[in-house]
Amino acid sequence: MSTDSASAPSPLNAGEPAGLGGGGGNITLVEGGTFCLSDRLGDIEPGKPQGLFFRDARVISRWELMIDGKRPEALSVLSPEAFAARFVLRRPPQQGRADSTLLVVRDRLVAEGMHELITLENMSREATAVVLELHVDADFVDLFAVKEGRTHGRRAEMTTTDGELLLHDRADLSRGLALTSTVEPMVLPGTMIWRVVVPAGGRWQTEITAQPAGAAQRPQIAGTPGERYRASEPVRKIQAWRATATDISADSGLLNQILRRTESDLGALQIHTDSGTNRPFVAAGAPWFMTLFGRDSLLTAWMSLPLETDLALGTLQQLAELQGQTIDPLVEEEPGRIMHEMRRGP
Repeated sequence: MSTDSASAPSPLNAGEPAGLGGGGGNITLVEGGTFCLSDRLGDIEPGKPQGLFFRDARVISRWELMIDGKRPEALSVLSPEAFAARFVLRRPPQQGRADSTLLVVRDRLVAEGMHELITLENMSREATAVVLELHVDADFVDLFAVKEGRTHGRRAEMTTTDGELLLHDRADLSRGLALTSTVEPMVLPGTMIWRVVVPAGGRWQTEITAQPAGAAQRPQIAGTPGERYRASEPVRKIQAWRATATDISADSGLLNQILRRTESDLGALQIHTDSGTNRPFVAAGAPWFMTLFGRDSLLTAWMSLPLETDLALGTLQQLAELQGQTIDPLVEEEPGRIMHEMRRGP
């Protein structure tokens, strides 16, 4: 993608305001076992319990966007689905101007990794030059270390090649992250830089992909950003879930809204097994418990039976496969005992 003065629809052109929490709290996006915690700008700040988490490890510990060397100003956050959000920002007013004429939109989709479409929209009658910087880092630590503040400032080993930024765990080279962009940036260790001119009334876009090592490699979908969003794996999964779930409605508009959001959240808590069966089971909850729990997953699956039965069946089958077989005091395994939780992190 490049400079384009035509008005093109964004993939996230509708949605409800995200719950920001008290004091500008975290925005949480969830899809299966992958989740992202950021602030209301869309930034992941180093040293905070935020990040992109994949297979129980933090694969992005810094993701900060700068416009002309400054943080943009937040306007609003919309979240049409549990796995997607739009962060609407603006460039701080330039010297000598009372207001800003540059809108900055970050459309984020979390799947097995993260996709972020950055749009700069110039509402001025004059062209404007912009220096866009994305600062990135990773520590690849266990999610419990992040939650408890035991990260110790670890940083990734970084290499650059052909417009791509590669991050690797210094302690385990099998853990890594690859960053690519549809508009090739200048790449430095930990930073991607674009120097662009946005014409009067025009827009500029680039789409950034953060692909963790070990994530499923999916073919690039052709078409516009909106078409790629609608054809993405998370959207297909939630559509399939809604197509099979019981349609429940009420006379109360507020209750209908709660029911729709509940259905969406349950769909986002689905995780599919890595085995050939690809059966679904339900995670215990976002953000820190996006995995199979014995008690929590069983109770949730049982209470969701009026909506759909496959989720409960898949949860039961998955727990049965992991049921205790021997006596092992180290992990408290006993014959017939249901496991407490399943983790795959470091």
